[in-house]
Amino acid sequence: MDFLEDQIKRSGVVSFRACRGLVKAETPEILAQIRAHPRLKGYLDRGGPPGYLVIKDGTNAFNFIRRCQEHGFDVKSF
Repeated sequence: MDFLEDQIKRSGVVSFRACRGLVKAETPEILAQIRAHPRLKGYLDRGGPPGYLVIKDGTNAFNFIRRCQEHGFDVKSF
């Protein structure tokens, strides 16, 4: 065994959350609008990295995108 491998702690908790995608917006105000929109907020998971929204695992991301477009948001990939 390598000396460095002997020094690595191999126990602890690793957390994982599956998601269908990340949503990034130009401004925090746009994120807040999406988060509060009655036709969009059901697609979103709680939490996520600061400045992003997370689409729930098990939801249809393409429906979320389509609904965003229907409600006036311009959707682009990043």
